[in-house]
Amino acid sequence: MITIEQLEALAAQAENDNAAEYGRLLRLCRVMVRILAARQPAVFLSRASSITDESGHFDNSYPPKAEHHYEHAVPRMIQVRAYESEDVPTSGGFYYSWRRQTSDLGCYISKGGTFYGCNATGTGRLGRYAAHPGDCDRDITLDWSRIEPTLDDLREAVETLRGKMAEFLGGAAA
Repeated sequence: MITIEQLEALAAQAENDNAAEYGRLLRLCRVMVRILAARQPAVFLSRASSITDESGHFDNSYPPKAEHHYEHAVPRMIQVRAYESEDVPTSGGFYYSWRRQTSDLGCYISKGGTFYGCNATGTGRLGRYAAHPGDCDRDITLDWSRIEPTLDDLREAVETLRGKMAEFLGGAAA
């Protein structure tokens, strides 16, 4: 029969193992990011800070395309896992207004080894157009904030960074 003390000891051991793996993976990510930042800075991409309708859209047959706006305040990053958001209706009917709601901040890593998540918030509406219905009147803000990565985030980041390193090392890092 297993005692509660034995279960507590097993739980403590598992926590210690996870903490050790977390620290090791975090260091590994930061080392790979330093190498990529020095050797392949182009893999760190600019990220948008907002999304609106394209400017100068005059063809009312089609919905306007989304236009992404970039600011220098948002660091260049590698995407580990994309943020997920959904448009929640705020009015009824087939053509309706909506608000953007983020369900997963995602995981991104900057040249400095800092992890970020993205919270997309804003409004828009599904409009009527001759060709097909589509989104319009977008006013979406993308708020990039620092996050504390989870162990799973770090595992994904290591795989992503290994893939980026393999691209410029000719497959040797994979």
